[in-house]
Amino acid sequence: MSCSDCKYLKESKKRDGALTGTIYYCSKVDNFVNGSNNSCDKFEKTYSRNSFENSKIYQDGEAFSDDDKPVSFYVGLLILIIILGGIFKLLGY
Repeated sequence: MSCSDCKYLKESKKRDGALTGTIYYCSKVDNFVNGSNNSCDKFEKTYSRNSFENSKIYQDGEAFSDDDKPVSFYVGLLILIIILGGIFKLLGY
């Protein structure tokens, strides 16, 4: 079971990720949780949501990304790694 199947998950209280996905509020742990997490010890199966809604919550959790760094940061990091790799190769390390 996953958090998406728990009755304490409130689909009305949600927080979108900076890039994609959504996390939902859990009233039992008093925090936002990822719907694709494994169930915790306070888990109770919900019967108010259908399997389609539970699946959507699970998929929102899998897609959740709160990384707000621009793509140029990662491109710059890649270029730096390539340059350092070339230097180490020339020096024989």
